[in-house]
Amino acid sequence: MAFADSVFNSPDGSWRYLLRAMVRERLDIAWTAFLQPYGLDGEDLELIRSSGAVGVEFGTDAACDATLRGLAKPFD
Repeated sequence: MAFADSVFNSPDGSWRYLLRAMVRERLDIAWTAFLQPYGLDGEDLELIRSSGAVGVEFGTDAACDATLRGLAKPFD
């Protein structure tokens, strides 16, 4: 079984509830996600890993701060 999510780590943090449940229930689900490159800490990354993530891609959208501002991204 597998799933993928294209915008996983929403700012409201609700994605953490899903991952904690996956760990608690010991679900054997391989998953991947596009992650926004902000608001993550070491605990989040460990939760992602321990819940079965087999890969993540950080969607940066641009490498230029001016372009990121134009896209209203909350990171630089």
